[in-house]
Amino acid sequence: MRQPLVHLTSSQPRRLLHRGLAAAFALTCYLWLSAVASAADADFAALVASAREKFVPVTAEQVSAAKAGLAQQAGALERYLRPNSTNGKKWLTYLQWDAFQKALAAEGEPAFEPLVATYGQLNKDQNGLELKPFRAVSDALRHYIDVAVMARQANQAETYGGQLEGLAKELEQYGSAANSNTGSAIGRRLDLLAGLGQAPELVAAVCGKFAQPNALFTVSTGLLRDAAADPIDRHDPITDVILGTQIRGQGHTVGTVSLDTVPNADKAIIKLSTDGRVVSQNVGHNGPAVIRTTGYTDFDATQLVELTASSFRALPAKVSATTRSNIHSVSKAGGGMGRRIVANVGMQKAHEKQGQANRIAADHAETRIARRMTDEVDDRLRKAWKRYQNDYRLPLERRGDLPQYTRFSTTDSTLAFETTQANRGQLAAAGAAPELPADADLVLRLHESAVNNYTAAMLSGATISEAKSGEGTKADVTLPPWIKDAWKNKMDEKAEQETDAEFEPWSLTFRRDRPITVAFAGGKVQLTIHVAHLKSGNDVFDRWDVTATYNPEMADGGVTLRREGELGVLPTGFDSEKGELSSRQVAVRRNLTKVLTERSDKGRGIPQTIKVEKLEPEDELADVGPLPVKQFASGDGWLTVAWDRQ
Repeated sequence: MRQPLVHLTSSQPRRLLHRGLAAAFALTCYLWLSAVASAADADFAALVASAREKFVPVTAEQVSAAKAGLAQQAGALERYLRPNSTNGKKWLTYLQWDAFQKALAAEGEPAFEPLVATYGQLNKDQNGLELKPFRAVSDALRHYIDVAVMARQANQAETYGGQLEGLAKELEQYGSAANSNTGSAIGRRLDLLAGLGQAPELVAAVCGKFAQPNALFTVSTGLLRDAAADPIDRHDPITDVILGTQIRGQGHTVGTVSLDTVPNADKAIIKLSTDGRVVSQNVGHNGPAVIRTTGYTDFDATQLVELTASSFRALPAKVSATTRSNIHSVSKAGGGMGRRIVANVGMQKAHEKQGQANRIAADHAETRIARRMTDEVDDRLRKAWKRYQNDYRLPLERRGDLPQYTRFSTTDSTLAFETTQANRGQLAAAGAAPELPADADLVLRLHESAVNNYTAAMLSGATISEAKSGEGTKADVTLPPWIKDAWKNKMDEKAEQETDAEFEPWSLTFRRDRPITVAFAGGKVQLTIHVAHLKSGNDVFDRWDVTATYNPEMADGGVTLRREGELGVLPTGFDSEKGELSSRQVAVRRNLTKVLTERSDKGRGIPQTIKVEKLEPEDELADVGPLPVKQFASGDGWLTVAWDRQ
């Protein structure tokens, strides 16, 4: 989530908030889908000229309508929160609601600061912010600020024209030599156009060319099949009623499970097939008769599982079963008088009804097996969905950065996931992903924009700090569990080796629009940390970019990224081809490089090595075996990592 800057001039465009005008954005998305096929031939110069001609200034009536829409959504959210309840009061305090309402109710030009503050609170990783009432206020607030900022410009057409001129130049530069700086500038201008609902054809064409899927993950059907191939061997109690006979027994089920993927371009479909036999030792009671039998139920079952961006679900299992039984004895409960009559008559009736009883038993077995299969699959799906939600989807949704395009799909040999990790003010991949490596069980194809856009969502403006020795690092934003774990393993464990005398407090604040970026080129991986503010002991540094370049080395089933040379340290926005550092900048750079190198040497800074380990499945997946890295390729903005079973 990006915090807004609400001053916009034609000479220095500032980014607006990144949600809003749902109808216009929906139209843009529709046009984007239709533009993908022809984007390579798009005439951006003509589209820019057309956008200039079609510009419609924002009117006071539009601002009033946006304000009224925001007030309506705000009222709905307040009612939803029940403001007199304890929980409602906490929420309204968190949202800084009083200041927001005062700014919204004021006449004349709005006070943007409290509006922006509430927008920021609406787009943090706080549990509950993914719910529709919160998202609706966030969208309406974004739209209101967008149109209100443009309406206050002295000459809207000139301001808008300046944005288009800058966009045209940047598109030309980006088409010939793509880089993250230019891409970020283009994204900010697209953000403005989309927020105002202007130039949908131009926005669609740019997105169609430069916002294609940038994160793709593929798993082979063979690996999934082996993971699901544990044989069935279990003992379960059985209770049933068949033709008035109360039956209790113990069943022993043995069988096999197989898995196939069903080709589908719009969702992933997995077919689970099971066949087996249940052998049960049963005792039935019907009046005075006690019937002892052995049942043999052969069954086969199938169930389809569907994975989409919005749900993981299992369709009802389909089971076919046949049962036969051996009647061992019929006796009279408690023995005594009449036991022979009960035994003889009971045996005769049991044989007479045996065929009917077997058919009923088979029907009941189908129901039990289907229920058991569905329960087990549902349990696994719930766990998988929870991980998908908590580790990926919800943190982005709460921040207003959930990708507009995410797709699961299957072929007869793979299950695939792909997404365009980008909000409306970000670019993604400029072309299709590299070819899928042959004969690999797991493949990750990642465009550098996916990493850069994701870190912008997670770490925009975040501060990481360590105030006291032994306390470990802390972040002022909520981080997904996997990021926290990685940070802890890399930084906090090293803190235990540092003495109190060696410790210096430090804090690092990332830039809002670009906190961390990567580049995948020439077989190398480049990592850049964009520092807004860094304090280490008594040293203070503002607005610097720190770059490390890594070379991959494959060994022992994994990959070690080893840093080459010294850290690259430059002021933010500095172009070494167009200028030279001042003497003060040279001195500051020397000091900053020294500070960062010392921390890196202690293992508590920019890492000297980064490891991509072979995968070691655990628990029920342990039998799949280790998956060493088969391929690690970096180039043309893409990173491809493939794992394959030994």
